[in-house]
Amino acid sequence: MTFGCADRNKDEVPDQIQSNMPGTAADRTQDVGANTAELGDNAVTTAKIKNKLITDPQIKAADINVDTKDDVVTLTGAVDTAAQKMRAEKIAKSHEGVRKVMNHLTVKAKSQ
Repeated sequence: MTFGCADRNKDEVPDQIQSNMPGTAADRTQDVGANTAELGDNAVTTAKIKNKLITDPQIKAADINVDTKDDVVTLTGAVDTAAQKMRAEKIAKSHEGVRKVMNHLTVKAKSQ
């Protein structure tokens, strides 16, 4: 009886050659790394913009959500005035690397 390591890839191509082939574990690892870096960049952008909104004295940012994907920032939630809505958009646009801002903020109805 012989014991040995089974080829986990279940194919006829040696693992040494596979590292350069598309669709291999090495390629998938690079893709995951690139996606992880992009997600990290998006998270950093989101956090920095949210921080700017929170520290801005003209805006009540508790009800503002910030999401970033591919350098496009989406603002959702509610603000008290149209001026706050525009200010939030301006702050998001001013962040380095932001290509576009999708401002979906709504202005709260004033209670009587």
